[in-house]
Amino acid sequence: MADLTISDGTGVSPGSVAPASGTILRYTYQDLMYYLMSNNRAGFGSGDKIDFKTACTSALENLTQIHSWSYYRPSHRIQLSASYSTGTVTYVDSSQQLTLASGTWPSWAAYGRVVIDDVVYEVSTRTSDTVIVLDDVIKPSDDISTASTYVLYRSKYQLPIDLRAIEEVLIEDGSWSTYQVDMRDIFSRERWASNSGQPWAWAIAPDPDRDGMYAIWIEPYPDTAEPLGFLYRREPRALRWSGTEPLSQFTGVTASQSATDITISSDLKQSMVGSILRFGDDSLSTKYPGPLTSDNPYVEEHKITAIAGSVATIETGLTQAYTSTRVVVTDPCDITPTMKLALQDLATYYLYKMHGKAAEYPVASVRLARENDSKVHSALPSRKYHRWDHWLQVGEVDYS
Repeated sequence: MADLTISDGTGVSPGSVAPASGTILRYTYQDLMYYLMSNNRAGFGSGDKIDFKTACTSALENLTQIHSWSYYRPSHRIQLSASYSTGTVTYVDSSQQLTLASGTWPSWAAYGRVVIDDVVYEVSTRTSDTVIVLDDVIKPSDDISTASTYVLYRSKYQLPIDLRAIEEVLIEDGSWSTYQVDMRDIFSRERWASNSGQPWAWAIAPDPDRDGMYAIWIEPYPDTAEPLGFLYRREPRALRWSGTEPLSQFTGVTASQSATDITISSDLKQSMVGSILRFGDDSLSTKYPGPLTSDNPYVEEHKITAIAGSVATIETGLTQAYTSTRVVVTDPCDITPTMKLALQDLATYYLYKMHGKAAEYPVASVRLARENDSKVHSALPSRKYHRWDHWLQVGEVDYS
């Protein structure tokens, strides 16, 4: 989110007012909506609101795709599962059930593959501790009535739902290097090699268990449980609550100073976790709080960390008490402060286009945001660290 830490007004942009010393100002969906309203001298009528929301979401989508922003670069870890081969199995083709004579199918069995007599079969579901159902197509063609040895392994792992692009993948046990290959290579090796060991190859392909999502396939399949880590480019948090929807506006909120559990309403939604809760002033109990530039600026704001029924838990305690005040819930714009101007200009650009007005793409503000992001990259060491330096011969080392 666009956070600006301030202390006694220090660091506040010209014309802005800090609601309290030492707080964090966040640029939110509500702020962006009010910005468009101010630019167009329009209220929040039903038609205007739809246009504003469409412009805001289009602007954020465009902004986050035109550059590989350093802000959207988190790390992720996947815990690989060791293969399993305890006991023996039998198979009934009519039900596609593979039954384990002894032992217990691992909890991840539904994502696995089974090798019997050097042939790979895919698992569809895990129905019990001793029964799994194989795929409709990639399965044995006949019953397997004789108790047979097998290997159950997992080569497919779900990727984060906000994944946009993935970077270098490492087996963290010893920083073992890996290589991206095409999915056809995984498919081929799984069938003619089908062996275990330290994974070194990986591929990205659509996740058959989640619409629109991706999974990572690894090869060879791991013989021990170990972590796999990587950096990736993520999607921004979606803009859902602008603070202008009836479901995001609440009245009659009473809370004591320093409280972190705020009783609001049973209408709270789980999608509001991570959103920003803005408190209005008790003396303006007939109006919902708006941005600091509005006639009814919020008094303080806090990030919602959890929701349980009608209670919202916020990350820090309230700076003051409230009696029957109004509050709104709005999503943070998932950007850095240096991306704010570009986001505003892009939102205006899309709004003008929808209204049939002449609109020029905001090249200048987008370029400025990219230049500011380049400053973050240029602050990194220019010399790339070689993780095998301690193995290299003493002397001059080429880091190119």
